[in-house]
Amino acid sequence: CSTDIKIHGDGSSSVINTRNFAVGAYSVFRFSGAGKTDLETTTVLFNAGQKGYTFSSPPSVSVGDVIAFYDPTDYSYSAERAYYKRGEFLTVNSVLGNTVYQSGSIFAKMDMISIEIESLNIEAEPDNCAKYGLYFASCRSSTIKNVNILDGAGYGGIFISRSYDVRVSQCIAVISDYLGTNVNAYPILVANSQEVGVDQCTAESPWHAMSVGGGSTAPVIVNRGVVANNSTFTSVQGIFAADLHGNTEHCGYYGCTLKGSGCTTGGDYNTFI
Repeated sequence: CSTDIKIHGDGSSSVINTRNFAVGAYSVFRFSGAGKTDLETTTVLFNAGQKGYTFSSPPSVSVGDVIAFYDPTDYSYSAERAYYKRGEFLTVNSVLGNTVYQSGSIFAKMDMISIEIESLNIEAEPDNCAKYGLYFASCRSSTIKNVNILDGAGYGGIFISRSYDVRVSQCIAVISDYLGTNVNAYPILVANSQEVGVDQCTAESPWHAMSVGGGSTAPVIVNRGVVANNSTFTSVQGIFAADLHGNTEHCGYYGCTLKGSGCTTGGDYNTFI
C-alpha cells in the first residue's frame, strides 16, 4: 500500500499551536478514508480457518483490498454491551478467495488511506483546544512517529478508529484535564481496530492513559492484535492507567510502566506482562 499523505516536521522546532481554534473544534489533524461500502449479507456458517467465501455475484474488490467481515447483531461478541460485535478485517489474497472466520455476517469493502506523520509538536491551551490532536479513521499501513501532543483539555490525543495496521512509536501524549471535568480523557485511544502497535510512548491523563474499546459506528470490529510495548502510562487521578474494554482479544501490554494505578483487561485472550 503506497502512502497517500506524508507530513514530516523538523522535530521539536515544528510546533502547531491551537490557541486560535474555536472552542470545541474537532481535531488538529483529521485523516479519514472513505470507509465502508457494503458488498453482501449472508447467513452462511463458516468454519474456523476457512479460507474462501463465494459471493453471489462478482465482488468489486481487488488483490490487496481490505474487507470487513462482521456480525451486526447486538451483543454478538459479548453480553457486556450491545455494540460489542464479532468481526474481522481481512486482506484479499485473490479475487477468488479471502480469509474469513465468523458466521451470519455482512461483508463490506473498506476504502482506506495510508498516512505517515512524524517529528512535530501539537500544543493546546486548556480552555481553547481541539477535541482530538490526531484523528485516524479508516486508515491502513500508517505510522505516527515522534509526535508530541500536549492537549490541555482535549478528549483524545491520538485516536485510531476502524483502522488496520497502524504503528505509533516514540510519541508523547498528555491531557491535563477534559474541559474541567477530569473524566473521559484519552491520550491514546484505539477503537474497533486491528494490528495496532504502540511502542516507546509516554501518555498521561486524569483518566486512562491508553484505552482500547470502540463504539457503534459500522463496521463494528473486535479489537485484535493491539499491543503496547515498553511505554509509560500515567493516570494522575488513580484511574486504571492502561485499559482494555470487553471488545478486545489477543491484545496486551508488554514491559510497560504504569503510574497512578494498574491495568484493566476485559475481552478474551488478552495479556498483561
